[in-house]
Amino acid sequence: MPHDAPSVKRTATTEYGATVIPYNRNEVRRESLSSNLAAKKNLPIIPPYDHPHIVAGQGTAALELMQDRSDLDMLLVPRGGGGLLSGSALAAKSIPWVIGVEPDTANDAALSFIRPAFCIPSITQTPPQMVPAHHHLESSRFKSSKTM
Repeated sequence: MPHDAPSVKRTATTEYGATVIPYNRNEVRRESLSSNLAAKKNLPIIPPYDHPHIVAGQGTAALELMQDRSDLDMLLVPRGGGGLLSGSALAAKSIPWVIGVEPDTANDAALSFIRPAFCIPSITQTPPQMVPAHHHLESSRFKSSKTM
């Protein structure tokens, strides 16, 4: 876990029984650290968001919400690592708009549209709120395939 993660997150993680290994995200890549630990301890790697099973599991949150509320025309989903947003976009085919949101103080997705090093050149000049829905992999804004 990044050494600067909120203490409430570290505490909750250890209370669930996990061993937290802090690392400096500016010096160590999470993927390298996890690969080394998995090899050393003969453990599987369970990615936090970028795996089909994780995305599918995260999509169940949107399915449960749609079971409770069939009148939704928009779904606002925390952007985070993208697992919940991807799963929700896949599961919510009946909802016209699934939009990824993030706080202003942790807006790395929005900033990625401004910083060319993190952007696909064809969309670097387009503000995040104006990115066309067909750029769904690069955008934090998704439009359901049913309404496209």
